[in-house]
Amino acid sequence: MDIRPLQAKDYESLTNHLNPWNYQKKGVAYFEWLARLNPSENISMAAIADDRVVGYYGTIPVPFKIGDRTVIVYRGGVFIHPDHRKRKDNILNALVSAVERESKKRNAVVCGFPIPKLAKYLEKNFGAASLKPISHYIFILKIGPSIESIFKNVRISRILARVLQPLWNLWIHRDTEKDLPGIKIVPIHSFDKSFDLLWEKASLARSILSMRNAEYLNWRYLEEPGQRYTIFAAKNEREVLGYVILKDPGSSQEKKGQVIDLFDTRDPAVTKRLLDQAMNYFKAKGAACVECYLSDDFYEKTLRSIGFYKLRPRPERSEFLVAKLYSPDIQDKVFYDPRSWFLTRTDMLFA
Repeated sequence: MDIRPLQAKDYESLTNHLNPWNYQKKGVAYFEWLARLNPSENISMAAIADDRVVGYYGTIPVPFKIGDRTVIVYRGGVFIHPDHRKRKDNILNALVSAVERESKKRNAVVCGFPIPKLAKYLEKNFGAASLKPISHYIFILKIGPSIESIFKNVRISRILARVLQPLWNLWIHRDTEKDLPGIKIVPIHSFDKSFDLLWEKASLARSILSMRNAEYLNWRYLEEPGQRYTIFAAKNEREVLGYVILKDPGSSQEKKGQVIDLFDTRDPAVTKRLLDQAMNYFKAKGAACVECYLSDDFYEKTLRSIGFYKLRPRPERSEFLVAKLYSPDIQDKVFYDPRSWFLTRTDMLFA
């Protein structure tokens, strides 16, 4: 068994043999895209047996603002081939140890949203800390499934849904233009320098958050192979005030739209306009519900006023941020304070 840095020659084996998180459909191009982000900082590790990848600790070197510093944060996850998960050579421990050694050398930070079993392992063996659950919100667009969960009689449920759905539609499509005269919600197909200005302004209100300048946003949301996001921005005549990133419900049986990222100047009226646009978009796409993850309690009042409801944290789900600090230049009291972190759904994804 050989533990070494992931190389380009491993991508085919990684996708076809190991297939972490069912990424085979994304293909080699996906991992080539990942490697383009800060390539000199990449410390992803592979476990090799018989010339094939049997274990993978993927780390994405994402620039984060932590206080007044820009720090590389390795966000990622570990995947071991099922045939090798109970072997005595302990691939998991070897991969995590290799990433830890590299992280210490670089005075870096490691974080992620691992499954609960892995989170406990990292806490016990590597001193990682479970910092906080990320708040999970749901907005119901089609009330039929919710009614059916209450009334087991299908006929009664369908009658109630037909009666109540038009009233619900009127409420979720209410006009919000009066809230912010002069503000337009526009589709975005590329991120320009105006988003650098938004980042410089809006990031001041947060202590710890991932980079959201134009260069990173273009890489993250416009260049990923095989993935298309829908993007809307709130603008006035002078500047960009915020944006929202949406993922279509697609053909899944659940028909769930996702708010992948929401970033703005913390103006509740701007947030409301962006989320109203998102709800209208998902309604047109036939979504039954919309899912939003946001760690910042500042947004909770606005989300609830629109119609989102907050789910209870679920320990069995990968909804808890687990992190480890290796940089002596960052204060522990800031880093390990759950209130410091601004997180959205994008931070929970591998990329």
